[in-house]
Amino acid sequence: MKVTVKVTNKTSRPLELTGYRLTNMSPKSYLFPFETVYSPAKELCQSEAAVAPREITAYSIPSQTPGTFERKFSVLSPSATPADRQDPYAMDPIAAGDSRTLPAVYMPESKAGAGFAVNLSLFGAYQVSDKTLDGLSGSLPRNTHLYIEATVSDMEVKYEVWVHPYREVELKPGFGLPKK
Repeated sequence: MKVTVKVTNKTSRPLELTGYRLTNMSPKSYLFPFETVYSPAKELCQSEAAVAPREITAYSIPSQTPGTFERKFSVLSPSATPADRQDPYAMDPIAAGDSRTLPAVYMPESKAGAGFAVNLSLFGAYQVSDKTLDGLSGSLPRNTHLYIEATVSDMEVKYEVWVHPYREVELKPGFGLPKK
């Protein structure tokens, strides 16, 4: 599962994001799908044209205690050197009215009966407590992309969440393959 977090600053001052945390995520998964149920059912077929898009409706994960994923960032100072800027986890403050999409992370498929939660860590006294992500069914199967959009205002943080299945991308490189 791929996770993308976008933070929008609707405050009147720069926002210094120092990290985020996702809770109730599975720390491990099976290498291959296990006890997976698809809709429509996955069947052998003679032709690729007969393959319909499918959704995973049920699956198993190893028995485990749900874990926490945490990503930390360092805030760059105005005097940061080009070498400092090479670090993908170092970033400039998010200007007022601006947004930033954070580097994507890849995680095991997860199930959470209590729901998944997110927490933003902001520099200074302004800390955001865990917020359960509404709109998730307690299941994040493999081959999905979880988008979390956090809008920070002076009074609160609002979250919007989407889960999309991966889509194929046809690659047509101009090298390495014989031309027809």
